[in-house]
Order: sequence, then C-alpha cells, then structure tokens
Amino acid sequence: MKVVKAIMGLVVGLACSAVPASPATAAPTGTPMSCGMVVREDVTLYLTKDLHCATFVVATASPYEEGTTAVHIVLNLRGHTLFGPGSGRGVSAIGSTFKPPTLEVNDGRLTGWDEAISGDGLTRLRNVVLSRNRIGFGCDGRLDPAPPAAGATLTENDGTTVPVVWRSISGAGETLPLYPSAAEPWVINLASVADETGVGA
Repeated sequence: MKVVKAIMGLVVGLACSAVPASPATAAPTGTPMSCGMVVREDVTLYLTKDLHCATFVVATASPYEEGTTAVHIVLNLRGHTLFGPGSGRGVSAIGSTFKPPTLEVNDGRLTGWDEAISGDGLTRLRNVVLSRNRIGFGCDGRLDPAPPAAGATLTENDGTTVPVVWRSISGAGETLPLYPSAAEPWVINLASVADETGVGA
C-alpha cells in the first residue's frame, strides 16, 4: 500500500509534471459541477467557470451507507479553478477496502484547501495545478501511471521540483520508526490485509 502526502503547490500530470491546459472549447459532456455534491454512482462532472466553495466540492457517500457501490468519478475542470475557504477537502473519493472508488481529475487548478484532492482507490490526475493548499494531494490507493520506485519527482507551481520518497505503510526497512510503538501492530496488520486483498498495493 502506498501513501502520498504532497504538502506544497503542485503541477501534477502523466509524469508528475505538466502544464495546465487552457479551457476546452468543445461542448462538455456530463453534469455541471457545483459545491457540496455527494456522489453515489458513476458520474462525469465538468466546470463552466471558476467555482468558490465554502465547504467541499465533490465527495463520495460513506462506503457503509446502504446500497453504496464503488463509484467512478471523472472531473473535467476545463481550465477553471476550484477555490476553497482555506480549510476542508476539495475533492474526496473515499471508499472501503472492498469498495474503493476511482477518481480522474483533468485540466484545471485547486487552490485554498486544507487537502485539495484525496483518493482511496485508483487516482488519475492530468494537467492539474494544486497551489496554496496545506496538502495538495493525498492518495491512499494506486496511482496511474505508477511513478518509478526511485527517482520520481513532483513539480512545484513555481517550477522547482521535489523528490517523491515511498514509505512502506508497515515501516519495513525504515531506520527510524514511522509510528508510535503502540500503533505499530495495528498498522502492520492493516498493511497485511491490503497485501492479501490486493487493494491499495
């Protein structure tokens, strides 16, 4: 299981480095995006202009809610920006071990969030700028395409690059402990379940 926490402003794309796209001129497909959308089924959402939200933009329903299934979410920002209030998660695709969502975010910017994007399942970001967020991108699932085991970088919105360092969730092979000693058995058990089910690997 891989965990990514990107703290500063980022430009994220196919190779973890891209230039934000200009607004699309073709007629969009799907449903216009608005603040506070809770997703319970597969959906494609798009922006027609910049959006300012006081709480969140898009979030999946609780995976424990009756009738909830693993959903596939596509967000086409079309060159626009999702502005946050300085707190909260902008886009949140949270599932469970057996119902991990998939999330695609394309062509735009998220700024002003505590955590701009959070994904629990397969997560794809293409031509997305994450700037002035406390955490730009949190991924507790898989990245597509998967970055290399060593030598991967993320590009800051000012053009500088920062290295990506993968840590095993179990802490195996680390010279310093990643967790308090009391929490270590619980974390190792969690990692073992993920390895057995293949989710989050």
